[in-house]
Amino acid sequence: MARAAARGPRRPRRAVLLWGVSLTGFGLTSLLHLARVLLALAGLGDLVSETLRSALLRHGTPGGLRGRVSSLWMVQATVSPALGNAAAGFLAELTSASAAVVTGRVVRVVAALAVAAAFPALRRATLAEPVTEVMEGPPRVMSSRGSFVIPSGR
Repeated sequence: MARAAARGPRRPRRAVLLWGVSLTGFGLTSLLHLARVLLALAGLGDLVSETLRSALLRHGTPGGLRGRVSSLWMVQATVSPALGNAAAGFLAELTSASAAVVTGRVVRVVAALAVAAAFPALRRATLAEPVTEVMEGPPRVMSSRGSFVIPSGR
């Protein structure tokens, strides 16, 4: 158990893959009992990945940007499922519900693997290590015209 806990911070990738593979299997099965087990596994994968991704986000974000980054996270977490559901509904109208579920999950698994390949720092992110990058001064944003201070709202 302690060994599994020590490896815990490396699990977001696997949890996302568990979610995608479980829902792909759900879309392919016609057996009710297997579908229920696959949905439970998908829920477990989603719960673990969301918890770890949220913790990694808070752990790796400098204090001065946590509110802004958390609000952007909340926007994407609110909008993304609705867009995905609309796309799945559109695809289901063109094909079938099963094809829409399988296609959507395969695309998401491939996207997760592509992001992991494109951003090695995300693969190495862990909650076990302290954040070494310390931000000094007010938060800044870079644009084509230079660097600007982000107002603190105080």
